[in-house]
Amino acid sequence: MLKSQMDIITLWNFCETNGLTQFVSVDRNAAYQYARELKKKGKRVEHWHFPGVHPKDDCAFAALSLVSSAVNFCFPIFDNPSDKYTVENSEDPSRPFRGAIAMQRCFYRQFGNNPVTARTLAPHFAAFSKTAEFFRGANIIPLLEHRHWIMQEVIEVLDERFYGNPMHVYEEAQWNAPRLVDLLVQEFPQAFGDDMGLLPNSPFIHRER
Repeated sequence: MLKSQMDIITLWNFCETNGLTQFVSVDRNAAYQYARELKKKGKRVEHWHFPGVHPKDDCAFAALSLVSSAVNFCFPIFDNPSDKYTVENSEDPSRPFRGAIAMQRCFYRQFGNNPVTARTLAPHFAAFSKTAEFFRGANIIPLLEHRHWIMQEVIEVLDERFYGNPMHVYEEAQWNAPRLVDLLVQEFPQAFGDDMGLLPNSPFIHRER
């Protein structure tokens, strides 16, 4: 288990003990049932690939996943919370992409099966209007300005720290998941380091991205 996951469990136990869970609850019976179902299925490696959203090339997939994860948050439309950020599906217009998949579609729409680098990313986020065009969809992606500035950090850090190549981030982490999380938080403080909130006695660390 990642340290950040253990921190969430520890903090949840603290919140339960101190009556700070009035807005959130955990169905422990459902959690145990889900764990039992996962155990029955056994370990297996899923190939997470959506046509028209994720590159078929493994290196292109890995590079895009790291970059797009930096802006993988908050997709409900503020003025209409029942709706989500939506992008067209050219192969099947009746089934548009929504939420995180819609955001990832924007990267694939531009780069296809080519690995992204700082150099290829830069022109698409050189100005706020460019970022808006990159994420164009059936509606406007929430927190567009915040995503714009996150991408500025991603491009700058990749260029100055990792020779412009997202794959070098994996290599420096030695392809180790906990090391990768720590490295992302350390080197990309806005994109990956600010996944946290504040509770009365401690920060709530949330490494979802």
